[in-house]
Amino acid sequence: MNTASAQTHRWWREPRVQFLVLGALIAAGQAWWSASRDMAARRIIVDEGRLAALSGLHEAQFGQVPTPQELQHLVQAHVREEVLYREALARGLDQDDEIIRRRLVGKLEFLLTDAAVPEPPADAVLQQHLQQHPERFAAPGRSSFHNRFAPDRAAAELLRPQLSVKPATPVGIGSDGTDAWQPDLTPAEVLARFGRSPLADALPGLPLRQWSGPLQSGLGWHFVYVESRSPLVLPQLAQVREAVLADWVTAERERLTRKAVDVLVAGYAVEMPDGITPKP
Repeated sequence: MNTASAQTHRWWREPRVQFLVLGALIAAGQAWWSASRDMAARRIIVDEGRLAALSGLHEAQFGQVPTPQELQHLVQAHVREEVLYREALARGLDQDDEIIRRRLVGKLEFLLTDAAVPEPPADAVLQQHLQQHPERFAAPGRSSFHNRFAPDRAAAELLRPQLSVKPATPVGIGSDGTDAWQPDLTPAEVLARFGRSPLADALPGLPLRQWSGPLQSGLGWHFVYVESRSPLVLPQLAQVREAVLADWVTAERERLTRKAVDVLVAGYAVEMPDGITPKP
């Protein structure tokens, strides 16, 4: 080995030289990788699948397949949207944005709910659900009451001394919410006659066989004497099985979704000030 070769060999064996060469190779590799990644990020591919999706959306919205010219406009709009989307991400516009945050949370909750498919329940489970929520399936209770009407509060107070302990036997049936006998009205019928009002809200809890009021409605003011009230009638499971099943499935999917979220939360270490405990 001649002197020049020996010197070159010793030079290559120097740790500093090896370190510099290795650093240069790593920097070159990173530059190449960054350039390749940037090129991929700036490539938009509109393939047959994307064209079919754009065409399908147009057909669903307008009821017909897009013409070639319309499809060209759809592609141009898609490319423009994709460019703006990628540029927005590159600028970090998705960070610390409450609207985007809520949108992403909503999408994940939707996916979790969509994946929460409960096993078909036994009839015993549905029967228990029916008994736990009778107000959702029972035939509504009915109220029969006497009604004394006044157009305003002052006129209503003038009626108070005229009210007897028990109203006279009704001679007619009221259909307009004013003075008369109102027999066997369901809550829906009460709303139809008196509107959503303090009277309609209070009626189910008014005491029996005594005058109550004055209570306001959309018509005016009322004194009410509830003669009778029938309770909710809980049907047999066979009569409302489909409704009970649908309601149970909704409740069970909500429970399974909450459970899935709890599992995700359990995978995080939450640091909070002393004295504050995060609730599930």
